[in-house]
Amino acid sequence: MNKTRALFFALCLSIFQANRTFADDTVVGLSAGGLEFRTTDKVSMVKELLTISPTVIDARYTFRNTTDQPVELMVAFPLPVIDFSKINPHGPYINIPNSHSANFVEFKTTVDGRAVSTLTETKALIGDKDISAELKKVGIRFWIPGYGTDYGLRTHETQADLSIDSTKQVRALPKNVQQHLINMGALKSGPPEDDAYPFPNWRLVTLYYWTQTFPVGTDVIIHHAYQPISTTSEGFNIQSYDEKTMQRLPLELIGNANARYPKNAESLQQYCMTDQFFAAAKTKTAFKTYSIDFILKTANAWHKPIGEFTLVLQTDDPQNLVSICMDGMKQTSSTSFEITKHRFAPTEDLKVFFLTK
Repeated sequence: MNKTRALFFALCLSIFQANRTFADDTVVGLSAGGLEFRTTDKVSMVKELLTISPTVIDARYTFRNTTDQPVELMVAFPLPVIDFSKINPHGPYINIPNSHSANFVEFKTTVDGRAVSTLTETKALIGDKDISAELKKVGIRFWIPGYGTDYGLRTHETQADLSIDSTKQVRALPKNVQQHLINMGALKSGPPEDDAYPFPNWRLVTLYYWTQTFPVGTDVIIHHAYQPISTTSEGFNIQSYDEKTMQRLPLELIGNANARYPKNAESLQQYCMTDQFFAAAKTKTAFKTYSIDFILKTANAWHKPIGEFTLVLQTDDPQNLVSICMDGMKQTSSTSFEITKHRFAPTEDLKVFFLTK
């Protein structure tokens, strides 16, 4: 990711970050402790077309059996890891499209145009320790996140439906049970007057998987579509202030010429924002921001490299702004950028920064 340059449309954004990761398909196997990742040299990823926008991620893969016999593999797609230990219940907020469902990103899969029925594995982890059984024992349905911007009632929901999310369940537990979970690190405590606490402190890991046959001489097309989890904000202050007078100071950018970011906002460096990006951002006042990650490196579990990889970054307005650390992106329309790489073996994951009206 050296000599990277930022792309931009035009608007402003947030420095907030959560553990919100999406991943390419990968190969798994069943073991005594659940699913584990494996590799195969029997199937190659011939093509991947990945489209990322603030509202949808669309991933289309073409796989090819490289042997002279049919190959049957267990294929998995990990959903974003929701790391409550890094979340403050008062914000910044992460956008969970459906915070009252185990399928909280409205994930859908087809193979060769036909819908696939997938199995699901979920775990609640503190570090490497699986506390899923402990949470189930006290009645916590940890696999439903219950946190984010989706708190409005849907037309088919009742107020009772909203009680199923995990964040509300923990606050309904008896005090002695809450304290037990706090002591073991499963919950974090807060001021007694703050009704947002106790708050979950675990990482929610969710994996969809199914068994897939790859025939000889016929490509298999796997298509995923879902709504991204992102860190969102309605404000992004790129100006510095004098602590005594609270007067605005001139914007001071640091870093090399290809990756610039404001002083005291080093977390933005991962998006490779340029001086041009910040010049456009400074002119904007009303905007929302979306920070989205996508794991590419799991594609290396297949017979590598990827034959042809195409990334499309899409926004819905020419005035919107996006930044990413990837050389060679070209503008293909007023609202999209694109790059195609051949024989691509990814060594870095994607981090995309959108600023929208």
